[in-house]
Amino acid sequence: MPVLERWLRPADAARAGDLRARLGQAVRIEHVARRADGTIIRTSTGKATYQAPVTYPARVEGRVQMVRSAAGDERASNTTVLLAGGPPVSTEDRVTLPDGTSPPIIAITTIPS
Repeated sequence: MPVLERWLRPADAARAGDLRARLGQAVRIEHVARRADGTIIRTSTGKATYQAPVTYPARVEGRVQMVRSAAGDERASNTTVLLAGGPPVSTEDRVTLPDGTSPPIIAITTIPS
């Protein structure tokens, strides 16, 4: 179940607070652990390691759409996660949705405020 993440960046703090209040759900994001040179820290078996999870206000929508993945191919997405502000997210990060599933992040889109 791939996920498309849309990242909202409100222009001011007042609008950001209002938007967070309207989102009504939450997701946990675990950022991939990286070395100072930007390479991903991996276990002895080659799996990526992650930082501690952080919970963010979000809105999760079941919406089927075609998106272009980070690799450049078209893929079907059946979930969109809307976030308000916060740190940058990459497709290597791990997201846990309100239902407890952790689908891969296949695309990230910034919606200007």
